[in-house]
Formats: sequence, structure tokens, C-alpha cells
Amino acid sequence: MSKRNLPQPFGIDKSYFSGCFTRPSLRHFAAIIVGWALTVGCHTIGRVILTVGAHQSEHFGSLYRFLSRAVWDWDSVSWAVFRIILKTFGIQGDEVVCVVDDTLNRHMGKRICGAGFQHDGSVPKGDPPIRFGVCLVIIGVTVHLPQISERVFCLPFAARLWWPDNAPVKPKSLVLKKKTELGLELIKMTREWLDEEVTLRVITDIGYSTKAIVKDHPPGVQITGKIRTHSALHEVWEEDEEVPRRKG
Repeated sequence: MSKRNLPQPFGIDKSYFSGCFTRPSLRHFAAIIVGWALTVGCHTIGRVILTVGAHQSEHFGSLYRFLSRAVWDWDSVSWAVFRIILKTFGIQGDEVVCVVDDTLNRHMGKRICGAGFQHDGSVPKGDPPIRFGVCLVIIGVTVHLPQISERVFCLPFAARLWWPDNAPVKPKSLVLKKKTELGLELIKMTREWLDEEVTLRVITDIGYSTKAIVKDHPPGVQITGKIRTHSALHEVWEEDEEVPRRKG
């Protein structure tokens, strides 16, 4: 594969993903990920291939076949990405902070699996809130970059597809679940990846501060979310109480 467009050093440590793919699929996966990161402008697969010069060593169709026909376990890939994030940013100690939310990727096309008209919470104020696209429930790790910015960044490492009833093409191998159920599934999966002595703190908005997540999360998980506006504490909070009693 040509490296004329790659800054040195730039690449993927394939040792993390060696158990997720076959050797040819691992090569294609690395080319697409690196190309996606370096592509400027519209991120089409063709442009990604041209960015890394993959067309000089193999046919375009081989990378398209990887995306359309190759089979791999996406949770294994998510686990590898999670490990890379923890190691790269030196996240260690007795607590890991993650964020659970959903995002709408605006993709047009009647044949896109899971795409449909649905609410987009990121639209500018005054614009129609209903957009056509693919919705993913994601979980990401919060990281600090003190030498770059004082802000906190969230790096997603795992996702689940959610689709509306109006989606023209629906997944045949997946069962439709609520967004909160998918979020809880991601929380449980991440909790299994951590040592018992490490606490997983999950930050959510009001859409994921529901009974399904607040009460059904596994041990070793702390949920930090937003309560309803009409909720109210009616007793003095005691430190030894597990859950504050409220009315509303």
C-alpha cells in the first residue's frame, strides 16, 4: 500500500485488532480507518481509498466487499478501541467516566439500512427537528487534553443501531429495542471490561436518566443524570441511603 499521503508516523497498531479480523480484512480495516481520519471534505469510501493510495496496490472492489460482505464481531473491535483510549490517554485509577447518548447521522438514500425520519436534537434553533438519517446509541470515554484545551472531550468506542418504524430498510438480524435498553446494554458491556475495583461512572441526559438505567444498572456503576423538573426531595438526604426518595 502506498504511503505517499501518510504523515510519518501515522497508522494503527494492528496488534489490538489481530483477533477481530482475518489478515486481509485487517489490512482493509486499517486502510479505511486511516483514510477516514486523513480525508478532508466529503468522506466517501472512494475518497478515503484515494487518500491512503489503496488503489495502487489492490482493486477498489476489495475494500467495498470488506464493508458489504466481511463478517466480524463489532464488540471485539469496540473492546480494542476502548483499550487504546485508556492506554493512550493514561486513564487509570478507581474510576472511569463515560457518556451515553444517541446521535443522528444524516445519510440520504432509500437503501440505507436503519435510516428514516426521526428527531435530531442537534439541529440549530428554529430549524425543523425532524431529519432523515441513521441513529446510533453510543458510549464514549471522557478525556482531558490539558495542553490543547480546557474542555472535556468524549471519545466514542461502542454503538448500537436504533431505527424508527418508518425506516424503509430494517435490519433482519437485529431485534428492535428502546434506546434506553440499548444504552443499558452498552453500560453492562463496558462494566464487564473493567476490573471489579474500578467504578464506572456514566453521565446521561434526561432521555437516559430513566428507571430502566438508574435501577437496573449492574453493580460497580454510578449514574449521573438529570432528574425531571417536577421532582423534589421531601426528606433530608443521608449519606448511607442508596437512592434518595423523591416525589413527582
